[in-house]
Amino acid sequence: MSASRPEDSDDPMQTTRAEYKAKMVSQIAEWTERLDVLDAEVRAAGASARSDLRARLADLRGIELEAQELVARLDATAEDSWNAARSSVIDAWNRMVGTADAVWDALKR
Repeated sequence: MSASRPEDSDDPMQTTRAEYKAKMVSQIAEWTERLDVLDAEVRAAGASARSDLRARLADLRGIELEAQELVARLDATAEDSWNAARSSVIDAWNRMVGTADAVWDALKR
C-alpha cells in the first residue's frame, strides 16, 4: 500500500497549510498503526529474520519521526509564509513517502 502524498488529490500550489498538515497527520497515523503491527511481527519472528526486520523497523521509525518534525515545522510556519515554504515542505514530504514506500516494499519480499 502506497503512502498518500498530500498533493495527489489537489494542486499542491493551491493547498492551504491546514489542509496539507491534516493530510500529513493522517498519513503519520496510518504509518504508526502499520509500524505497531510490524513491531509485534518483529518480536514474534525467528532470530534470523529478527535482525533484518529490526533494521527496517528502525528505518521506518526514523521516517515517522522526521515526518512528525516536518509537521512541527509546518506548525511554526505562519500562514502568510506558507506560499514561500510550500515547495520545500512538499519536496521533503515526497522524499519521506518515497523512502517509506521503498522500505515497505522491501518488507513484502
